[in-house]
Amino acid sequence: MQKEQVLLPSEDQYKVPRAFREEILDAMKKQTPKSYERLVGEYYKELVQ
Repeated sequence: MQKEQVLLPSEDQYKVPRAFREEILDAMKKQTPKSYERLVGEYYKELVQ
């Protein structure tokens, strides 16, 4: 396993690409099983934060 430092961009240095945001929004419009709705919503929010 490699061990080297990796610099991650801060929130203000990185913006999610438009195509990726649109793909997420399209996926959110699809039917989700009721038992997963809350979890799926939280997942999508985390992806774009």
